[in-house]
Amino acid sequence: MPRDQRRIAIGVFIILAIAALRAAAHTVGSPCLSTAEHCERWSQTVQGPPRSANERPDNFPIAIAMNSTTVFAGATAVNFNLDDPYSSSASWTLTAYDLSTGLERWHAFRKSRVYDSLHGVAVSPDGRTVIATGGVYDNFPVSATDSRIVTVAYDAATGTELWSQSWDNSSSGIDNAVAAAFSPDGRFVYIGGITMPTPGQIDYVTIAYDVARGKQRWVRTYRGLGNGGTNSLFDMAVSPDGNQVYVTGESAGAKEYELDYATVAYDARNGRQLWVSRQDTKFVDRAFCLAVDQDHVFVTGDSYTGPSGGDYQARTVALRARDGSVAWQQRLGGTGYNGATAIAAAAGRVVVTTQSPSTGTGEGLTALTAAYDAVTGQELWVTPLAEPFRSQLARDLAFSNDGTRVYLVASSRPNVPDTALYDQEVIAYNLADGSAVWSVHLDSGIGNALTGEKVRVAPDEKSVLTLGQITRSANPLGPANQDIYDSLVIALPR
Repeated sequence: MPRDQRRIAIGVFIILAIAALRAAAHTVGSPCLSTAEHCERWSQTVQGPPRSANERPDNFPIAIAMNSTTVFAGATAVNFNLDDPYSSSASWTLTAYDLSTGLERWHAFRKSRVYDSLHGVAVSPDGRTVIATGGVYDNFPVSATDSRIVTVAYDAATGTELWSQSWDNSSSGIDNAVAAAFSPDGRFVYIGGITMPTPGQIDYVTIAYDVARGKQRWVRTYRGLGNGGTNSLFDMAVSPDGNQVYVTGESAGAKEYELDYATVAYDARNGRQLWVSRQDTKFVDRAFCLAVDQDHVFVTGDSYTGPSGGDYQARTVALRARDGSVAWQQRLGGTGYNGATAIAAAAGRVVVTTQSPSTGTGEGLTALTAAYDAVTGQELWVTPLAEPFRSQLARDLAFSNDGTRVYLVASSRPNVPDTALYDQEVIAYNLADGSAVWSVHLDSGIGNALTGEKVRVAPDEKSVLTLGQITRSANPLGPANQDIYDSLVIALPR
């Protein structure tokens, strides 16, 4: 057999061998063979704007939100320049789909500078306004000298742009939004992000806008202990009564290389800082996400435990909303790296999920999902997501609206070196005891990968919506420059 034919044959064999190791998965878009497959109600690939001949269309999933009739999916659409990758540009894409049928209602493309990167999407409580926010760069991000925070309001029914605002702390620094959250009455929207006022200094920034006109109400920055270094905001939320805005992230500690949890509460009316709550242990503590109820702010991330350099546990801290003092804290995971990837709070419960090391022979990454009593912090249950010869990476959590279930979306792949042939895995857990009500593996065809990035529950409880990334590969073991990336929205029955 000629050499080229042998190489092709070996490549086909490898693809088929890896496919055989994939979990029993339903291929999205294919016929549903049985009710046991828990097949999708509909699915849609998020399409970016047209590209020129020498540009590869890469669409990266960012956010998903919805009102009672419509799903809004946000992606960063990169025009990947095949001749000169560092001159690639990007725009953001926001697409609205009918919640029941998946039919596209409208789409909006936005490109105000060389590289517009979408980072957050939120829908007003009345469902009439969609807010999108992100960073817009003067060049490809690795070579950019300036980026601004841009926030845009769209009419949820038509996609018409209602207003846009830009915030630029410095014309020679990086400003970037990471999250958006509405007040409960829908009158105000809050944007959380980072700003770089001077080289080597990164601070939190929080901005409040009037939703009706887009007028800036206030802006506040948090510089940590004031000794320079990194203060990176990762998440934000608004209290259920609308009186306070909370932001959290990692903040440079008192000693070199130390990082602390740092959560800040602001008066939602005027931006006055109400309290700052910082937690540090031995060395590195990084808060990644938060959730709230009326009395608490729940923060989670990773916390160094030692003695090995890679020993971390997922540390969850409940802060009292009135003053930021610690009500309780819990740790999850053993030796090795255990870092929280998502948190949700409802129905008197706090649920956290992690990236954790293997627990059995042949396993790769696992996920530990734990439920705590919101008032006392008592651990109620811990359920591992671990499958033989597979590696799982948990990404997001969402409660059912009736408070009886919590949904987890994860990326799951064969535990084989040099492959990223992911399936999207979705699990519905019983909130009472952590038992699985149902679970499903979804793939996008042999040779392609499908990750799970975001999960949300429809207001009518009929659907569970996920957002993931398809990697279309000519060769799953080949170089990344032959991959094409797409974003996929999937609606599953509850």
